[in-house]
Amino acid sequence: MTKCEFCDLLEKETPLKILDLCSSIAVLNRDQFFRGRVLVIYKSHIEDLTQLTDKERALFIEDLARVAAALKKAFNPPKLNYAILGNVVSHLHWHIIPRYKNDPNWGRPPWPHGSRYLEQVEYEKVIKDIKEHL
Repeated sequence: MTKCEFCDLLEKETPLKILDLCSSIAVLNRDQFFRGRVLVIYKSHIEDLTQLTDKERALFIEDLARVAAALKKAFNPPKLNYAILGNVVSHLHWHIIPRYKNDPNWGRPPWPHGSRYLEQVEYEKVIKDIKEHL
């Protein structure tokens, strides 16, 4: 079986990795249209929350809440959106999307939206800002 994109990511060091958590890793999303957008990726290849035991699910939710709290402190967004889709990459992961009142989709779902890619030094600054609150 061919490994998925996130399984490959888990096996190597990525410059966008924020932190290893209990059951997952936090990775800065390359597209920073919403400043601070993070993926929380489960450490094993699981495709759905229902495949986790109660304890595993609780640990994953704790990881998610820890990252969300750090995003709130780092960037003070008025709202966080949470998305667990799996349509593109079938590996359990959660998008945490800080929302700001000046974003063009304020008050609506984040998609569709444009793209914003940063220079590596800018990614490092966002990661540093998040890590300071984890």
